[in-house]
Amino acid sequence: MEESLLRSEGISIPKQAFIPRETEDNPFDITLIAKDNKEFQAHIHVLSEASPFFEKLLNCGMRESNEGVVRLETVTQDRLRDILEFVYTGTVDTSIEDSGHWQDLLAIADFLVLSNLKTFVGKILTNRLDPSNAFQTYYLAEKFKCLELLSNTEGFIFEKLSRHIENG
Repeated sequence: MEESLLRSEGISIPKQAFIPRETEDNPFDITLIAKDNKEFQAHIHVLSEASPFFEKLLNCGMRESNEGVVRLETVTQDRLRDILEFVYTGTVDTSIEDSGHWQDLLAIADFLVLSNLKTFVGKILTNRLDPSNAFQTYYLAEKFKCLELLSNTEGFIFEKLSRHIENG
């Protein structure tokens, strides 16, 4: 059965781990090593197109490009898997409820200059705004210069404060 048919029948399917594909015409040419020593294979051209950080690191004759290995000492294997999934597919599993996950991903996206991922995470955080996390989200939006998230969070806070003041 196709996955969509199974979902329509109410059968949940566990999310498959995303793995970039190597082909004969497009072999892997870089290894990314996460904080917990998990290795991921990728393509320099894909990473370079997604991020000025990777473009500079991998195309300027630095040690990482010569050795074909990049150690990301602050990125866990779960977050690196999410980053690669986003870089290769333009999306990442949005069913994760843990706000810490999204906060970590936002910080890493900022560090790696993955502006599309920052925007994506900002939209997820906007959709999950509530009174208990609004000020923390505002702080993160300001810290990582996520202008759309900052604007949305400001609007949310002002709306809630206005209602609170009106209701006395």
